[in-house]
Amino acid sequence: MPEVVVTLTYTDKVSPNPEVWKSDLDHLRRRLNHNFPKSWWFWRIEPHKDTGRPHYHILGNLMDGTSPSEFWSWLDPTWCRIIKVARKDAPYVTLVQPFDGDMDKMTRYFSKEEPQHVYKGYIGSWARLTNRWGKMLSKNIPEADRDVFEVGEDTHREIKELIVGSIQTQLKAMEDDFAKMGPLSSRKKAYVLEESIKAKKHYLWQVQRSNFYWSVLERDHIELMHKMLEGKRKAGTL
Repeated sequence: MPEVVVTLTYTDKVSPNPEVWKSDLDHLRRRLNHNFPKSWWFWRIEPHKDTGRPHYHILGNLMDGTSPSEFWSWLDPTWCRIIKVARKDAPYVTLVQPFDGDMDKMTRYFSKEEPQHVYKGYIGSWARLTNRWGKMLSKNIPEADRDVFEVGEDTHREIKELIVGSIQTQLKAMEDDFAKMGPLSSRKKAYVLEESIKAKKHYLWQVQRSNFYWSVLERDHIELMHKMLEGKRKAGTL
């Protein structure tokens, strides 16, 4: 069961490059692995409703008895160093709270729809960002929290073909919508859609080229893969 809920934010000096946001989280993952090697985490990134700037929500367990306040004393200076700001200039970039135990509420929150109207000045950044959620130190997640499937080469190939087909369908729908735009269409909407198409093409390329395609899947395709595997398991063909 998770024990802490973490919020990580940025100042107005945040880079508009989403690769920097992902790199910052990866730096944090490495430091967590060094300082809290037994911990495990689920994360989600989303735009702030007022500024469009990215912020992370992270749910996890330290697995060593460290209290939320003790963890915050380590996390706050660590995150400030990662995002290269002085603590005195960024007093509210981190928040650590005890988890209240309501997993249904947290699941709904982590999987909620991302409203596009809050992107503000970071429209292009959010359009280029692929994964919105994931895990850190997943090897430590208790087995009871995992759904394990033993999958052979043929099934891997079927899953990949299913997901590639789904992405291609999504991409075609987006390109059709873009083609229908006329000279009176919103420039902002056209730009967002064009950037989203670029991001979707990159996502398709990642899935097609990677032998570990499941590591880059978006939430809807993880659910699609899980549904397929569950169906195979129930039918006894897995």
